[in-house]
Amino acid sequence: MEINKLEIVLELFHGKTLAEVAEQYSYTPSAISHMLKSVEADFGIKLFYRDRTGITATPEGRSVFEYMQSAVEAYRVMKCEADKICRMDSGIIRVGAFVSVIVSWLPLIINSFKEEYPHVHFEILQGNYDETLEWIRSGYIDCGFTIKAESYEDLESELVTKDKLYLIYPQDHPLAYEETLDLHSLSQYPFISLNEGSEEFIMNYIRRHDIEFRSICRVMDDFAVVAMVESGMGISIVPELFLSRVPYDVGSRCLDENFYRHIYISYKSNYKISPIIDAFITHVKKWILDNKHIVDRLKVLGD
Repeated sequence: MEINKLEIVLELFHGKTLAEVAEQYSYTPSAISHMLKSVEADFGIKLFYRDRTGITATPEGRSVFEYMQSAVEAYRVMKCEADKICRMDSGIIRVGAFVSVIVSWLPLIINSFKEEYPHVHFEILQGNYDETLEWIRSGYIDCGFTIKAESYEDLESELVTKDKLYLIYPQDHPLAYEETLDLHSLSQYPFISLNEGSEEFIMNYIRRHDIEFRSICRVMDDFAVVAMVESGMGISIVPELFLSRVPYDVGSRCLDENFYRHIYISYKSNYKISPIIDAFITHVKKWILDNKHIVDRLKVLGD
């Protein structure tokens, strides 16, 4: 049933004549009468008595008018909220990301975006690479930062940066004093694996270069890995982006100039995203381009 028909019936219920309602909505009185009959047919009850003096609500009509009013008011509220989103005055953006993006970029990106769109709210979901991909594909989130999105045809993904992978070790570790890095020599040191979805990515590199790491444990959190390395438990590999905000005293060096992960901003293909989400994705790309000094910054303590 069209909501404007209910609005017209309510005008009649509040005492206006067919002629008055017809003038208000730019219809003929006969068109208004036809709409009223259509609503009565949909409900299966008679809403008004009609005679030469006008129309009067029936008892059955009076019993449903309260619900009719609630339906019209709910529609108006919903329409108002939808209009706000389309005008980008407000709305909610659900974003997924892994730890290094959340601690290094996302607060700065969101704060700068809210300077232009102060009434927009964010819901941030932290997950590993695979979880973020599945959240986007299922529609659970609107967009997210990914590294393996190019292999999914149901995602639209735009590359925002390349992030090198770094070897980290305790400050007094023998690796800190070697001028050149021999990858095969790393097998003699205990290795701590970061199991946030990057393990497969790193292991593929290790296999290609015939490197054997002596793994002693796997942890889910970047901060836990770096804390273990700082304590002398072993060495590890972490993204450059994460090192830009690391609070621990560890040494680091680029593992390989050609060893990096691609970071994308991704969203679901064949899915009409709202203007505010489209604006946020555009803002992410522009922010990373305009803040290259932040994106490329690396704090290598002890070097």
